[in-house]
Amino acid sequence: MTICNNFRSIKDEGRFILPSETITSSAEFTRTATTDDYAIGDAVNDSTDATVDVLEFAHMARAIGLGGLITDVIIETDNSADVKQYRLHLFTETPTAMAADTDPFPLLYADRDIRACEAIDVGPVATETSSDSDMAIASLTGDASGTTHRPYQCASDDVKLYGFLETLTAGTPVVSQKYKVTIKAILD
Repeated sequence: MTICNNFRSIKDEGRFILPSETITSSAEFTRTATTDDYAIGDAVNDSTDATVDVLEFAHMARAIGLGGLITDVIIETDNSADVKQYRLHLFTETPTAMAADTDPFPLLYADRDIRACEAIDVGPVATETSSDSDMAIASLTGDASGTTHRPYQCASDDVKLYGFLETLTAGTPVVSQKYKVTIKAILD
């Protein structure tokens, strides 16, 4: 029996989800004016000290305390030579400690309760060339089981998620490299 054939369902970890609202939320930043090399596990952000601006992803829930299912994460940068792989960490509030750009990313036990979902690996970055610009772009990669979707939940008093980038591969950035991180999700 077909109840409704207008919906495209997504199977994730043995359950079917009927999408009711798909959203896209983006955050942008310009990294520091240095070219210090990134090592594996370094933080990527806009600060040379611990006063890091967190990436804010707005409208990630239909109402406070709800969540959804992340279906894609896209990282764009204006450096077409950037072929690094990244990891996006998402939290329900700003974590206890943050690291400056090119410092080791602090994955703290104290922040375990504010993780919105498991970390999301993105990349490696591929170059795209158009008639007016060069840029690098990367998209969400599956985990060890091949699952690309990530369930998440916002804080009981918020509809935003807060994120930080970490490098999974070493590399040399360019001065004031620009990043745009976009999350696509289906809301609960």
